Amino acid sequence: MKRENISNLIVEPLFNVPALKIKTERNIIIAIADLHIGYEHSLGKKGIIVKSKTGEILNVILKILVREKPDRLVMVGDIKDELFGASPGTARELKLFFSKLRESVEDITVVKGNHDGRIEDLLPDTIRMVGPKGGIVEGIGFFHGHSWPSADILECHLVVTAHNHPTFASILAGERYFYHPCWIRGKLDGLKALEHYPEGGRERIENASFIVMPSFTKTGKGVVVNNERIFLGPVLANGLLCEGSSRAYLLDGTELGYLDQF
Repeated sequence: MKRENISNLIVEPLFNVPALKIKTERNIIIAIADLHIGYEHSLGKKGIIVKSKTGEILNVILKILVREKPDRLVMVGDIKDELFGASPGTARELKLFFSKLRESVEDITVVKGNHDGRIEDLLPDTIRMVGPKGGIVEGIGFFHGHSWPSADILECHLVVTAHNHPTFASILAGERYFYHPCWIRGKLDGLKALEHYPEGGRERIENASFIVMPSFTKTGKGVVVNNERIFLGPVLANGLLCEGSSRAYLLDGTELGYLDQF
C-alpha cells in the first residue's frame, strides 16, 4: 500500500509492520489495532501453555515510536484478549505496557473493541478512551468495527477500522496454507450507508478513504480475503464496503488486487 495524500493528510503503512502512519498538518499519528494482549492466558485456560508475548509486542511498538517520533498513538481496539476484565497476570502486563508506552508518546487514544470489556479499569487517567461507536482524532475517524460507528465517523475524509484481522492465503506444495496479514483500502457504498444512516451525507461517505487494518498480533487466520471472505462487524458484514474498488496489500506493499477479483 503506497503513500497517499488525502485532504491534507499523508497516509502510509509502515514497511513490513502492521502500523499506519498519518501526517496531519500539525502532528504525526501512529495507529495500531488488535494487539490481543493476554492471548496466551486465554489459551492457558484451554490447557495450551504458551509463553507470554507481551514483551515482544511492546518492544516492536517501542521501536516504531522511537523511529517515527509520533505525537499521537491511536490503538484501534482489542488491546486485550479476554472479553470481560482481565486475569491478574494480564492486568499486571497491561499496566506495565501502558506505563512503558507513555514514556515514548504523550498522547494515547484507545478505541474500545469487543475484547476490551472493562479496559477502562486498567488505563492510566492520562489515556483517552472512546467507545465502540468510535471517535475522531484530528479529523480522522477511528472505530474498531464490531458495532455500528456514529455517522460522523464515516463522513470523515479518512476512516480507519480493524476487527477483521484480514489475511491473504498462500499454499505451499498444494497442502499447507500460510496466512499473511494484509491491508484493505477502499471506499464505502454511500447508498447502502444511507439505509443505516438516513441523516448521513452520502457524498461525504462515498468520498471517504476507508482502511481496514491488519492485526498487530497473529491470533489465527482472520478473514481470508482470497477465500471465504466473510467479513465481521455490521459495516462490512452488511456490504457497505465496495469490493470492486477496494484493494488488498501485503505488509511489504505488494498489491494483491481488487477484492471482487479473488
